[in-house]
Amino acid sequence: MEIYGEYLFLENFITGILLLLLTGRLLGQHPGKIRLFAGGVICGMSGFLILLPIQGVASVGIRLIISFFVTITAFGGSSLRTILKKTCLFLGFTFLSGGAAMAFLLWQQIPAISGGGALYVQLYTYGRLICYGILAFVLTDGFIYLLQNVRMEKATRG
Repeated sequence: MEIYGEYLFLENFITGILLLLLTGRLLGQHPGKIRLFAGGVICGMSGFLILLPIQGVASVGIRLIISFFVTITAFGGSSLRTILKKTCLFLGFTFLSGGAAMAFLLWQQIPAISGGGALYVQLYTYGRLICYGILAFVLTDGFIYLLQNVRMEKATRG
């Protein structure tokens, strides 16, 4: 299977932006357009880690560091503790979306290349994954909205 760098970048860029938007929604802190774009670019470039011969603990470490920088880029930072909390939330959404993508690929029996903790699929699959990712974003965003309204309603009653 050939790997097309522009599609690898684009998929990770779009997914990164969606994950940053969800993270911001849950934090109640929405990144500005420039910060969001810059965070998306870092996410897009991180997709190229699949081409490096790294695995195991090194792969996890590099991805944690990248997530830390994505979070600082998108949301800024005040204290290390605050940045770590934001990074953990971003990583939580990342793990959930990665699991959903894996489930989709297995369900559809789509061949993929994996390496360094990343997946690469054929070109035609990216369109579907992005559409499903946007659908998941809308559903998750709606769920977060409902949770925030329930929390607000409890706070005003109590």
